[in-house]
Amino acid sequence: MAGELRQIDERASVTEAVGNQFQIEEIAGAGFPLKASIEQRSGSSPTVLCLGGLLSDQLAVEGSRAQALSDLCQQYGMSFVRFNYRAHGFSPSTRSSGEFHDVTIAGLIDDTVAVAGWSEARSVVLVGSSIGAGIMPFVAKQLKETGTEVVGFYGVSAVPPIALRDFVLSQISRNGLLAEFQRDGEVVVTSDTLPFPVSVQQAQFDNIVDYARALPVLADEGLPLGLLHGHFDTLSTQAINRELAILFGQPGVEIVEVDEGHEISFETMTAFLSSRLSQFVS
Repeated sequence: MAGELRQIDERASVTEAVGNQFQIEEIAGAGFPLKASIEQRSGSSPTVLCLGGLLSDQLAVEGSRAQALSDLCQQYGMSFVRFNYRAHGFSPSTRSSGEFHDVTIAGLIDDTVAVAGWSEARSVVLVGSSIGAGIMPFVAKQLKETGTEVVGFYGVSAVPPIALRDFVLSQISRNGLLAEFQRDGEVVVTSDTLPFPVSVQQAQFDNIVDYARALPVLADEGLPLGLLHGHFDTLSTQAINRELAILFGQPGVEIVEVDEGHEISFETMTAFLSSRLSQFVS
């Protein structure tokens, strides 16, 4: 199928320069070799760990939120880690191994925790986009258990796991494939919000409801937490962002709404993050 996610066998450990800007490394990951990069900078500031959206390529040199965030971290002299989840990345040099049916919420969380461990960062600021922002509470819980200190959270167009499930099911229904999905447990979905058709399996939704029932994981710790979303974003509404804030259990959550859609502009995102990241610069 044209544009379908395909597995690329890149098992050997590699380090590759991209545009003389950063190095891509292949790391063990959590069952799937992952492509990741760390931009080390001097200073005692925490490392910014970037969690991308579904089907995004975090290692693309141009045209990504990750690159815009990298530029901002360079401005502040902060170390920056970006990576591609399993089955993510649009080119052989950036693609992590696996196929889309390997992508689950638990897998995305495990991949993020594996990359954080690989980076050896003692403290991190989590900055997430779309589903990357939606899984931040669960990533933070696991990082806390491994001894990595999380000192702040910032989400852009956050889509929690349960909201992602509802969106995918709505696209299946819109494609007229709901009966087939219920019968066969797998369908190919197309959507204006997806970069290409993807094969979705029912097993990918197993236990996803557990993420909607999770108890707050960081209650009363008073860590900086900000969420930015678009007024016209049906995937990341004000109500969805409020529900996500509850999962963090934080007493003071900053939710900023702008007159944009899901694809918030780099300029708006950078303006939102700039003053907030500057507080971590020593």
